[in-house]
Amino acid sequence: MSKVLVVMAIAFAVILAAVMGLRMSDDAISVVVGVFCGAAAGIPMSLLLLAVLGRRQNPSEEVYSRGMGAHSRTYPPVVVIQGGLPLSGSFVSPHYPGPTPLVQAAPRRFRVVGEGED
Repeated sequence: MSKVLVVMAIAFAVILAAVMGLRMSDDAISVVVGVFCGAAAGIPMSLLLLAVLGRRQNPSEEVYSRGMGAHSRTYPPVVVIQGGLPLSGSFVSPHYPGPTPLVQAAPRRFRVVGEGED
C-alpha cells in the first residue's frame, strides 16, 4: 500500500511539473528554478551545522569534564548605575556644557486654509 502511495505521489509531482512547465512563461520558470537551486544550496550547510552542533555535549557535563565545579556556572550579579547631573561643588568636566536655559519662543501664528484674509 505504501509503495502505491509513493508511486502516485511521484507521478503527481511529475505531471504537475510538466503542466506548469508548459503553461508558465520563461521568466516564471527562471524564478522557480532559481528558488529551487537556492533552497538546494542551503541543504549542505544545514546538514553541516547539524553535524557540528550535534557533537556538543550536554552543557552541565561539559563544565564538569573541564574540571570546574558547579559554582563556575553562575555569574556574579552585574550592577549598572546610571550617572546623573554632577552635584554642586563637585568636579565638572570642561566638556560638560551644563544645563541649557529655557528659551522663550515667539508666539506662534496659525493660518487656517480657506478662511478670508484679515
